[in-house]
Amino acid sequence: MKFNNEVSYTLNIDDYIDTAFKQIPANAFIDKGRCGIGGTTLELKDKTRHSIIVVPTTGIIDDKTVIENEDDQETIELKQSIFPIKSGVTTEHVKDYLKTPKKARKIIVTPDSFEKIIKASEKLGILDKLYKNYFLLIDESHSLVTEDFRKKILSPLKYLWEFDKKSFISATPYIFSDPNMSRLSYHKINFPKEAKLGNMLLIETKQPQQTLQLFLQSQENRKENLHVFFNSVTQITEAIKNSKITDCNIFCSENEKNFETMGEESIYFKPKPNNEFAKINFYTAKYTEGWDLKDINGMLILVTDVYLPHTKVGLSNKGVQAFGRERTKNSKLIHLTNHRNINQMKTQKDLEKEYYLRAELNLEHYNKRLALYREISIQPNQDELDFIKQYADLDTETKVAKIATYKIDQMVNKQFCDEQFNHIDFIKKAWEDELFTLSLKRDNPDKREISKTGEKTISKAKKLEGLIRKLKSLDDIKDEFLFSLTDSTIQTLKNENEEAFNFYSTLGFEECEKLKFNVRSMKGAMIEKQSLHAEVKVLKYLPNEFQTYAKYSKKDCKTKLQNIYDKVGIKRTATAEQLGEPGRFEIKESKMKDSKGNLINCFIILRAQFDLKMVA
Repeated sequence: MKFNNEVSYTLNIDDYIDTAFKQIPANAFIDKGRCGIGGTTLELKDKTRHSIIVVPTTGIIDDKTVIENEDDQETIELKQSIFPIKSGVTTEHVKDYLKTPKKARKIIVTPDSFEKIIKASEKLGILDKLYKNYFLLIDESHSLVTEDFRKKILSPLKYLWEFDKKSFISATPYIFSDPNMSRLSYHKINFPKEAKLGNMLLIETKQPQQTLQLFLQSQENRKENLHVFFNSVTQITEAIKNSKITDCNIFCSENEKNFETMGEESIYFKPKPNNEFAKINFYTAKYTEGWDLKDINGMLILVTDVYLPHTKVGLSNKGVQAFGRERTKNSKLIHLTNHRNINQMKTQKDLEKEYYLRAELNLEHYNKRLALYREISIQPNQDELDFIKQYADLDTETKVAKIATYKIDQMVNKQFCDEQFNHIDFIKKAWEDELFTLSLKRDNPDKREISKTGEKTISKAKKLEGLIRKLKSLDDIKDEFLFSLTDSTIQTLKNENEEAFNFYSTLGFEECEKLKFNVRSMKGAMIEKQSLHAEVKVLKYLPNEFQTYAKYSKKDCKTKLQNIYDKVGIKRTATAEQLGEPGRFEIKESKMKDSKGNLINCFIILRAQFDLKMVA
């Protein structure tokens, strides 16, 4: 697509859009570079013109118009100046608003309700004035292709080109194939080459749901709140059940089908995020755009699965938008995904050629058949109409099909996003192209299922050897695999045979191998090593309790030494004479007066027999 002209801007990564321009350009296609840059707010604050701002969800409308406790006076006044069109707002309400005398009317609406504005204007006889005097902004414009399942998502486009002033804006734009786009100027916001939107951990896993479950089950041990973007109410519900978690929220569309799917877990449903988070928070695709996630202890996880079509959100649009909700810049970003392991991928241009060819052939065939039907006075059946509507708009009266470029764009985008999941390299590149710094880890849930070695024919030494070798292999690959998940595998092994775990963690693999994994030999070595370890701990405490050249009654020696044993976990009865054991102190018997002036037996500490630097 060739635009009328192109303008570029280079901003710092933390700059807002008003650094580039003080007013949203009209008749423009704007790539704003990153989420949360203030594009919508800039237009809402503009008091020089009337505006209609089309946003994809009512959640965004609420975010811009519902007054919150933390809002300052300026924000409250801005919100009160906006007219939101959502459920319960009728054409009559819109008429009343359009008649109110205002210097700059600000209307915010979803595509589903956009025609209420057109109908209200028609009833008032001011439709031409609407087209002439109102600036139409299609915000989050990528949603026109990503929300292809919504029947009215394309409704504003029927009227778009009638407006004298109109613009598209998105942080994750899709370049539409409509030839009318050549009438617009292209505005691109760039950032310095070294600028990054965040650090992301990409986890390659064969079974995303099982990998997610480990995160959920270990969440109580984490400081962060978990924010999981998983576009499937069914899978979210299963994750909650399987993980047996209770401190959680589910943010999804409020409809009967979702409540039926959630069942008993519907108690965790919340209508919208309000920055009062549970330990674990789930979001469907409804909440990938247009709201601010302010959580200083956040961990954001995007879950995608090639075998669950609804979860395969486009990484370069919905994925970036999901991570773009984060506003504190401290959150950990994680993408859990599998892939098809097919190292081939079609480009967007390849797909456009393919789908336009399909569309043209199907339209030609349909329109020829329609002409034949007219000759014998019959109409196409519903199946024929439904099929051709995938590619075309139909004339209301004649039913003649005309190619619908935005519907083709929807198909191309859907297929292109799907192609990214062919291979982990394509997924990695998609994130890097969107200015994320990546580290890659792998998890194989199949290998976490450690089988019980309970066969009677296998000796205890062989069982221990097998488990110790498994622990060694996990340590060897810890840089390749996800740390927390490797730890959970080690925990599974520990639960299966704690003795093997203790041998490995205390002696190390080389010592166990040297002892040929013999149980008696390893136990002996463990006792010796643990005793030595315990003695090192004792030596750390001795200088705090006993000073050289000082006298201590035998009773005090015994009491102080017993306290040290108890602290370090040594099960031993202390005696005063143990102070003189090899490696502790050189002591000498003597006499001293007690508090009553009586002579009692004591020890003089002559010198330490240990290196203080070694035990400090």
